[in-house]
Amino acid sequence: MRTIDVTEAQVGDVIAAPVVNDEGRVLLPKGAKLSPAVLSRLAGWGVQSIAVEGEAVAESEATAEG
Repeated sequence: MRTIDVTEAQVGDVIAAPVVNDEGRVLLPKGAKLSPAVLSRLAGWGVQSIAVEGEAVAESEATAEG
C-alpha cells in the first residue's frame, strides 16, 4: 500500500483503504478501481490523498526510470 496525492492517481489504480469524508461516510470502498469519472470527483469531494495498492517507489528509482 502507498499513499499518494489525488493528483498522482491514475485510472485503474485500486483503493487500498476506504476513502471517507469528514463525517465518516465511505466515498470509495477498499478494492474500488479508479475510473476517469471517479478521479474527477475526488477533488470535488475534498479528498487530497488516497491509499492505493502497490509498493511505494523510492524517489531515486522513479528518477532513474523517468
